[in-house]
Amino acid sequence: MEYVPGMDLKHFLKLNHPLPIATAVQLMQQIVEGMVVAHQHGVIHRDLKPQNILVGADNQIKITDFGIATALGQNELTQTNSLVGSIHYLSPEQGRGGLATPQSDVYALGIILFELLTGQVPFQGENTIAIAMKHFQTPMPSMRDWRPEIPQALDNVVQKATAKQPQDRYQDASEMATDLATVLNKKRAREPKFAVATECDDMTRPLDVEQIRQATDQLRTQIKATRPLDATIPPASVRSKRRKWPWLVGVSLLGLGLLGGGGYWYFNQPVQVPDVTGESLESARQSLASRRLKVGDVHQRYSKQIAAGEVMAIDGPLQRHRGQSIDLTVSRGVKSYQIGYYTGERYRNVADSLRKKGL
Repeated sequence: MEYVPGMDLKHFLKLNHPLPIATAVQLMQQIVEGMVVAHQHGVIHRDLKPQNILVGADNQIKITDFGIATALGQNELTQTNSLVGSIHYLSPEQGRGGLATPQSDVYALGIILFELLTGQVPFQGENTIAIAMKHFQTPMPSMRDWRPEIPQALDNVVQKATAKQPQDRYQDASEMATDLATVLNKKRAREPKFAVATECDDMTRPLDVEQIRQATDQLRTQIKATRPLDATIPPASVRSKRRKWPWLVGVSLLGLGLLGGGGYWYFNQPVQVPDVTGESLESARQSLASRRLKVGDVHQRYSKQIAAGEVMAIDGPLQRHRGQSIDLTVSRGVKSYQIGYYTGERYRNVADSLRKKGL
């Protein structure tokens, strides 16, 4: 292997934090360009992190440790039922046991860029499970909360690279490199915040039937009030009313349309599901109610890490519509077993009995 006189990026960052924004961007461009070559050759790294990136003379970057890299189209996982890679940089789909893709590397690149500019990773936790859950559910914080001088366009690169769904990220490193190349351009100084496009799920929404009935009755009353009393030629005042009633009907129908459309818009407007992991069920219920959401089915599962009664996971997407039910998984705590009194019994018989109970 090539000898690189220098240090890894993690150590470099500890010695030089905070990095000037331009320096961080220049380092990141080199990292991304290295992954462009890998992706062009169909290679996914799967374990990108500062410890696997070397900083040599003149801040020249070398990407190392392709030990768990995989080729595109290869379906085998490196390990069964275990997380591959380092948890602070692991994409949500890898954490769920899914296959790694170029977008999985893009996710890790976004986390690395976040760390270059803030000096820390975005998600911390007491254990790997807690950190993984935050990758699944917690929105990516903005780097501008730590360093307000960071341009919005640069923050948008991190937000897009670390979108929860792979299809919302850059498709590969080359697309990210193109965006990163102009991130400090003055023409992008007023760029709006990045937001993942949400689509309507076409679900039927309840409207207030009583409001619709009242509006309809009011419309009928207005129409009756403008009808002529007989078929004779009406006086000028009646003719004036006749000319008015189509206008009143039009206005009333417009009002009904706005009422229905407003109701439809209100119930279809997406809301972010709050992160209630670690909360009690009652606390989670209140947190969801504050967003006009409610608790749906509650599933229970044993856990060695999460205390009994605390929410372990939010089931389903993290963007919903008002009034929807959110299914939760709640910890049952550590699974316990009923054992007997074995004093005086043969060791082998007792051992077999305990093993059958999972002990």
